Amino acid sequence: MSTVREQSWVRRDPRGQVVTTPSADAVEQLELAVFGLLGHRADTGQRLEAALALDPGLIPALCLQGFAYKCLGRRDFDPAASSCWERARTSLEARGGSERERALVAALGSWCEGEPLKAARCLSTSLRAHPRDLLTLKLHHALHFILGRAYELRSGTEWVLCALPETEPGYGYVLGCNAFALEETGQLAAAEHAGRRAIELAPLDAWGAHAVAHVLERQDRSLEGLAFMERVEPVLAGCNNFRGHLAWHRSLFLLQLARHDQALALYDEDIAVHLGRDYRDVSNASSLLFQLERAGVNVGDRWQRLAQLARERIGDHRSAFADAHYMLALTHAGESLASAQFLAAMRLRSHEPGHMAVVQRHVGVPVASAIAALSRGRAQEAVRTLLPTARAWSLLGGSHAQRDTFWHLLLTAAEASGERNLVQTLLGQRLSARPENRFAQERLAQLGKAAPERRAAVSQQTLPQPVLGVCA
Repeated sequence: MSTVREQSWVRRDPRGQVVTTPSADAVEQLELAVFGLLGHRADTGQRLEAALALDPGLIPALCLQGFAYKCLGRRDFDPAASSCWERARTSLEARGGSERERALVAALGSWCEGEPLKAARCLSTSLRAHPRDLLTLKLHHALHFILGRAYELRSGTEWVLCALPETEPGYGYVLGCNAFALEETGQLAAAEHAGRRAIELAPLDAWGAHAVAHVLERQDRSLEGLAFMERVEPVLAGCNNFRGHLAWHRSLFLLQLARHDQALALYDEDIAVHLGRDYRDVSNASSLLFQLERAGVNVGDRWQRLAQLARERIGDHRSAFADAHYMLALTHAGESLASAQFLAAMRLRSHEPGHMAVVQRHVGVPVASAIAALSRGRAQEAVRTLLPTARAWSLLGGSHAQRDTFWHLLLTAAEASGERNLVQTLLGQRLSARPENRFAQERLAQLGKAAPERRAAVSQQTLPQPVLGVCA
């Protein structure tokens, strides 16, 4: 149905977007939920429930709730997401709805049916038609981030920035999203400018602060990065588990400065405390522990908690990015049987239909296999398996900074297998992209002082060019 049955149910949010509901109060509560989503606030769920209590058939709220379940990447939340979709679809049939409400229902339905690319295209089409729709923008941003589509992130934010005046509430949050997209597409100076401006306009914009942290990390401005993170600490008051991810960014600055004790303390105080149902929290934790161990730090039994969470996800495999970090946890905790079971389940998933299975088959399974091989001391096998996937790591989703873990895995395998040429190439490319990178400088200096080793059978000509185009 394309029209609203009751004209009195046609209401509009502050940006003029139609919300089909008999309750003006529900629209107000929905607006609070949308701004909670934009700001990654811990009470967003409560705001959403308040809107649905006023109108259980509120279509945008049901779609937001369904998307939130899908973003967790867990099979056990699929029924809840599907229930949200069914309720939204039933409400749409009963009361009618606007064009953008129909698009939200269609996008959620596509994702629930295992077609996230179709869902992303639906959101893109809707956002172009309704560029003042902040809910669709944030969902568009989240889904394209999961799919590793940086340029789509950028185009989505640009459509909205062209439609909203800077004085419009919410503009700062959109600018923060744009800053992140600019960073992910290599426009670092513009990203930093946009991110800092976003925080000025929206002081609670955790995502804008996050974008600036990305820029500072990629430019190895570590001391400046730590000072910046301290300065934006008030932004984190009331933030949800995204606070743990911002702490992870702070740990990257500490690692670069070789302040390992502080990084480990930060793990315990601000990262591990968020471990639970969100795979992104496990990703933060496992990548940091891996980096700390690479630096010679004894992390004790901290891997065991992560391994427990990973065992619970055997059979899920909705996200190859998540699976790689679960495999890190299992192998580093010495869980050889569980890691074998996890990898076998990934392989089964990779033969199913759909985009995510294709990503698993061509990128996720090889990356996880390389992690397993490296844990068993088969470094050459890890190199042969991981190296061909390097230019496709972006398909796993996540950010440049997060995918950098896979670069460190490849470097670890190359060092362990004595493939000196490959090690030099990896470090050289890192320094070409990041001249101030202390880690690469020191590693390359150590390599120059080391005794001659067996040269690699892999020549530079066989490396994907550029090897680190998606992660450096």
